[in-house]
Amino acid sequence: MFSRNLWKISLSLLLVVWAVSTLYPLKDQPFADYARSHAGAKPAEFAKLLDEAAARKKSGLAPSEFVALKQIGRERKLDLSEYFPDIKLESKLKNVEKRNTILLTELLARSKSKLQLGLDLKGGVSVTLEVDPAAAAKLSEDARKEKLSKAIDIIAARINSFGIAEPVIRAVGENRIEIQLAGINTKDNPDVVDNIKKPARLDFRTVHPTLSPEMVPPGEIPPGYEIMTLDFEGQRGESVSEEIFVKRIPEMGGASVAESRATPDMYGKPEVSLRFTKEGAQRFAEVTKEIAESGRANGRLGRLAIVLDGKLYSAPTVKEEISGGNASISGGTMTDREAINLANVLNNPLDLPLIVREQKEVGPQLAEDAISSGVKASIIGTALVAAFMITFYTTGGLVAVVTLAVNIVIIFGAMASLGATMTLPG
Repeated sequence: MFSRNLWKISLSLLLVVWAVSTLYPLKDQPFADYARSHAGAKPAEFAKLLDEAAARKKSGLAPSEFVALKQIGRERKLDLSEYFPDIKLESKLKNVEKRNTILLTELLARSKSKLQLGLDLKGGVSVTLEVDPAAAAKLSEDARKEKLSKAIDIIAARINSFGIAEPVIRAVGENRIEIQLAGINTKDNPDVVDNIKKPARLDFRTVHPTLSPEMVPPGEIPPGYEIMTLDFEGQRGESVSEEIFVKRIPEMGGASVAESRATPDMYGKPEVSLRFTKEGAQRFAEVTKEIAESGRANGRLGRLAIVLDGKLYSAPTVKEEISGGNASISGGTMTDREAINLANVLNNPLDLPLIVREQKEVGPQLAEDAISSGVKASIIGTALVAAFMITFYTTGGLVAVVTLAVNIVIIFGAMASLGATMTLPG
């Protein structure tokens, strides 16, 4: 009989081993500790960077070591992936800031338990934002959906920049966004909700007329400018990045744009059409005239950067003054997707006021009490059931108890492999 069931027992043991390996680590590790212990190259040098990041956090210059390391890498043009040779990044990806973001996000994910706990077990903040009904009533249903979808992308980018692992961000109905931030509390982060829901700022800024980052020594930036990265698709569909000097002070804001939409040009190629307000049309004509004249004087076309919420989305060239209140952005390798994305950016999805409709917070102590109570209840209940089954059914009861334990381990392993989140109700 044993030989007939040997394959079943072996399969069950293999599944248990797989489930246990999937569940490891059982608890979250602090990001800084995990990164320090897993630096595979130059660990002493990386430890100094972590100490500096911790000092920045303590002094209030950064909310976490995660953000502080991103700041250090950006300021010094330091590729942090050289300390983690076991984490392979795309060789074609040359942008240091993007490489660091991908690396640190991966380290943050690896430092967390595979089976994540919900707010009721881990503590955190849950908030539901609603678009102001008065403002939403002025938009068509399609426009409202587009703005809501893009607003979720912008909010997700903001949250990711804080170094928060596995946030939940989803649309609820037609005009609400639900956000769950596990492990966050408003005592240590009093402005977290305001930072998430604040309006996005759309700026039109000039690009330096003669200099680019590759033309100057590392760390040398012209006064009044900052380095920004433009990501776009190349001719063969590959991801391409370009660094440019963008003026810090904008020439005009998003309030000047009345409408923007993606349309095909006369040759069927994608372009973005803009219509400005009366005041915006006048200011846009002045700005484009200055850029065009500067370009002619320097022998190279000037460029106008379009920046939303601190991210550079486009930097088209300007050949001449653009007057009349209408403009179009086209040419190059612009794809249909890029045209739609840029049109959504120019329509500024977070210019609509967001109202906090519901906000709740579960403190870490309450979450620990819930876990402690749940564990005690589970142990007592399981012990009583096991004792009853073994007492009345002897060997059959013991087999049933062991089988049930194996089943529970496999279920937890499957949940962890799927990235499930465990809550108190189950």
